[in-house]
Amino acid sequence: ISGGTYLRPNVTLIPDDKPSPLGYTTGDYRLLYVNALRKNHSLGNNIYKVKDCPSWLVPHLTSIKPKDEAKIKAGNEVAITEIYDEKGRIWGKFMNAWIVLQNVDGTPQAVKTK
Repeated sequence: ISGGTYLRPNVTLIPDDKPSPLGYTTGDYRLLYVNALRKNHSLGNNIYKVKDCPSWLVPHLTSIKPKDEAKIKAGNEVAITEIYDEKGRIWGKFMNAWIVLQNVDGTPQAVKTK
């Protein structure tokens, strides 16, 4: 994973001025739950490992062990630069990773802060 030097990084399937069908747009989101950093927007076995993350991000993860899965703690704010709507599951791109913003049942996993 690569990106900026703060928890909020840096492409747009759905531009800022055109929200997804469910109202999600790029911008900053606060995570309501622990959220895995995935290599693509699918729930398959594709979670990054802690060792793949930049050092500034590691303190914001649920584990600092290099071989553990990279999961951001609830309460952190992330900058989403792309939105992907997968039949109701809304994904947001954070750096080179994808996180779930809304489950397919409509349950939000993050809320927009700006």
